[in-house]
Amino acid sequence: MVNKSASRFNYWWWQIDRGILSVVLGLIFAGVFLNMSTTPHLAYKLKIGSFVFFQRHLIYTLLAVGLVIGCSFLSRPGVLATSLILFAFTFLLLMAVPFTGSVIKGAKRWINLFGFSLQPTELIKPALIVICAWLLSQWSSKKWPQALWLSLGVLGVVSLLALLQPDVGMTFLFISTWIVQAFVAGLSFKIIFILLGSGVGALGLAYLLLPHVHSRINTFLNGGGDDKFGSYYQIQKALQAFQDGGLFGKGPGEGIIKRHIPDAHADFIFSVAGEEFGFFFCLAIVLCFAYIFRKTLTRLWRIDNMFASIAIIGLGFNITLQALINIASNLKLIPTKGMALPFLSYGGSSLISSAIMSGFLIALTKRKAE
Repeated sequence: MVNKSASRFNYWWWQIDRGILSVVLGLIFAGVFLNMSTTPHLAYKLKIGSFVFFQRHLIYTLLAVGLVIGCSFLSRPGVLATSLILFAFTFLLLMAVPFTGSVIKGAKRWINLFGFSLQPTELIKPALIVICAWLLSQWSSKKWPQALWLSLGVLGVVSLLALLQPDVGMTFLFISTWIVQAFVAGLSFKIIFILLGSGVGALGLAYLLLPHVHSRINTFLNGGGDDKFGSYYQIQKALQAFQDGGLFGKGPGEGIIKRHIPDAHADFIFSVAGEEFGFFFCLAIVLCFAYIFRKTLTRLWRIDNMFASIAIIGLGFNITLQALINIASNLKLIPTKGMALPFLSYGGSSLISSAIMSGFLIALTKRKAE
């Protein structure tokens, strides 16, 4: 008698890109070790149990691993259907944030649901990318000429809701990913350049109209000024952490500088990796994200389905761009941005979002049956 479950698993195992799966799981488990090192000090400062945050991260990790593997079993229609359901749920949360969200560091981005703090802009990313990919594929194949404008409208509404929080960084991610997807779908260079120009103009308006954006950019350009314990302070401590870590690091849990970085467990987890595990470990993290993007491009040209191709490039580009922004801000290459490092930073919303995106990516890049 044939074991259908074993047969399905074997089929799945030989069809998926096991390289992407291995790298994603490796990054997730690296995040476990980094959070084991950073979260106890955070708990100590808040005068709660030493491992409360780490225990939460373990729960998020188990859920993330389940989502990566579970989503990777989906078919292309299954990825689209799941995205539609996820979008409907997270869009409602996104609309509720201005009314019931929690204010943290001057931004209202989080909402409490069933005892959990969720960031809807993180959770809506996988769904937005896949839905826009399907709409752009309908426009590209000329089955539905108006689908281009509908995808732009969906992007515009979600971006506007993100800006109201305000979350300029996530809005930048949304728009950048859509532009790359539209380019793959066949949008002309002329329109692409117009959109890029509009994006630059929007960033200029954000600098003029949003105080926290104005402050972060000025602080970055002016070398800190009076910013004693804010974003510039964290950058300086992050650079010191990289310097102290050297090539091989001070060892797991031996970092000292991390105790002086308020967001060491979140936005500055990469600096903790530098201090405790050294340059080569940080290089390995960078190469992991580069590998995911390279595999994305490799698979892209082997897929004969426009919807899958546009979704694949969107998912791979989004993960890579967010990682690049986080790492660059840790290295003082760009102003700080409250953006998590995918798979590694503490936070359920970011980890779950990254897990769903990578699960979708693995599902859409599966090989055809021999």
